[in-house]
Amino acid sequence: MLSSDILVLGDELLLGKGTHKACWIDPRDDKRCVKVAYAYPDLDIRREMKYRRCRKWRGVTSRLLPGFYGTVETDKGRGYVYERICNYDGSASLELGAWLQKERERRLQGAEPLDVEALLRAFRDAWVSEGIVMTNTQLENIMIQEQSAQWGDIRWRIVDNIGTHVTIPLLFFWDYLARRHVKRYWNRLLQENLHAAFPDLFDDEMIARLNV
Repeated sequence: MLSSDILVLGDELLLGKGTHKACWIDPRDDKRCVKVAYAYPDLDIRREMKYRRCRKWRGVTSRLLPGFYGTVETDKGRGYVYERICNYDGSASLELGAWLQKERERRLQGAEPLDVEALLRAFRDAWVSEGIVMTNTQLENIMIQEQSAQWGDIRWRIVDNIGTHVTIPLLFFWDYLARRHVKRYWNRLLQENLHAAFPDLFDDEMIARLNV
């Protein structure tokens, strides 16, 4: 019999499974979610927690990162409680790739194209300004949070692979190094992810304009 202190994560609450961990809706608060690694120690979680502790110690806040609310013991193992990224109407927000696919489909149906270049430039500037350090640029690590029923009224969120592999992470403390890191990863996101997967949305000229 489970202790009353153990949070039970039923299958009906499962949001998704990744390579290293799974995510459930928090049964205590549906505006939060609980991530549980398949095995410990989980290097992804350790990197992120190290990064978040450093930012908290420095008093640095972020609009891009989800809120983190501590840990909880669950029937699946130790859980990490985060803000759940949802749209204005409570529906689950889309990963960047899925959101861009939806924009592609809208265009094929004759809808007015969004100015994706302006939206990406806004994300680029916010990411560089906040200096959020990441380990890769997979599209599923970035989510698009719809703020209203107007298509394109969005908030960008970075949800996974946060932190760095570096043993002594000087860029956690030096904003100049963090921003240089972000610029390098931004250009990689443009070339290796966005341009490769959506050449019809991001042509060579647009990529060149967005490079830093």
